[in-house]
Amino acid sequence: MSYRRTMDLFLISVMILLLLLGQSGCRRNEAAADEAAGSKQEVQDTGKKTSEKPEQETTEQKAGQGLEQETTQQKSGQSPEQETTQQKSAEQKSAQETTGQEAAGQETLTREELILLYEKTRVKSDEINLRLDTVSMDQQSMNQAAAANCENWNNLLSRVWSWLKENLDQKEMEALTEEQREWSKQKEQAVREAGKEMEGGSMQPFLEYSENAVLTRKRVRELMDTYVQIVPKVLVADHKTKSAVRMVKYLKKAGFEVKRVDKLEDIVVSDYDTLVIPGGHNITPELYGAERDKHTYGTDIAVDELQIEAVKMFAEEKKPVLGVCRGCQVVNVAFGGTIDQHIPGWHKKYRTVKIDRDSWLYPMLGTSESVYHYHHQCVDQLGEGLTATQWDEEDEHIEAIEHTSLPVYGIQWHPDSMGDRGVDFFKYYRQLVIEYYQ
Repeated sequence: MSYRRTMDLFLISVMILLLLLGQSGCRRNEAAADEAAGSKQEVQDTGKKTSEKPEQETTEQKAGQGLEQETTQQKSGQSPEQETTQQKSAEQKSAQETTGQEAAGQETLTREELILLYEKTRVKSDEINLRLDTVSMDQQSMNQAAAANCENWNNLLSRVWSWLKENLDQKEMEALTEEQREWSKQKEQAVREAGKEMEGGSMQPFLEYSENAVLTRKRVRELMDTYVQIVPKVLVADHKTKSAVRMVKYLKKAGFEVKRVDKLEDIVVSDYDTLVIPGGHNITPELYGAERDKHTYGTDIAVDELQIEAVKMFAEEKKPVLGVCRGCQVVNVAFGGTIDQHIPGWHKKYRTVKIDRDSWLYPMLGTSESVYHYHHQCVDQLGEGLTATQWDEEDEHIEAIEHTSLPVYGIQWHPDSMGDRGVDFFKYYRQLVIEYYQ
């Protein structure tokens, strides 16, 4: 009995011991698992911290840079936009010394392509200037428009310079390069002076860009006139008379590109730089409110209306107009003037004329000159805005007129019948047209 009880106690003790040992192992396994899990979490946390650190550093760097910029801006009293604009302005000015000297990576244009590019740049520039004058803009928009205008002219200058390098001999190019360097220095100084009054202000870039564009445009025109030779486009409005045929020949010799039209619907003012009305027969008196004189002959009201309307169209666009002989009378009638239908004796010879010193003709002809006449009518009452600037030395009738505020001119005599002197006259007029568009 005691033996069995002893064995039972022994077995119970063994079972209790095994149970205790099992629980201890579980705890160790759990501890090991917990330790392993903790290590894994620590590795993950460490990786996360490592990956987050560059981002945090970058953010801190950006914040530091922004703070530094803000501090600098506070010191200068300028906004980020002003600093950016001024930086561009500084870059622009720094490039001025070499502007026009090189056109790296650009294919050299032909003469015709260069002239076409010039015309496109001029038209675009005029559009920008008109917008600046007539449209209300904030300062940033004004600066951007002025910068675009400046860039267009400087790009064209580079193109012109490339063409000159290809077409001038070495000696000419060396002299021109030295001249260009001096011009660049003068331009840089002028641009600085233009912006000096508003230095540090939002208007400074606008003033500098605008001055740069004006000076570069003028320089481009000088180079084009001297070396590339701009060819102004002239419209001759006529019905194929002998006078018109002769006029076309003289205009071409003087360096104009000429187109003749005999229909009003064919006139596109924007396609031409100037209008020329040639000589011909008498004007229909009814168009200037007069009764027909017995000496008036050969009238053609279709031609009269074509030419009068053409004068008005060009004048409205403020483009140069030149009337020669009958053309002078057409100009006068277009502005509401009248015609003296007969001067005693036909003027079919050279006669001396007196010239006003304020006339556009004075620099070429002086105060008097002998010129060829072929007419028996002349300007009587002047049209609105017109003034007389030349008179016949003998009978004092009007020999030339011009408008007081528009580029509109008329001469009663015939340079197109004066040989080389006549060609020189039209070359002089050609230069007048070129300078008008500068």
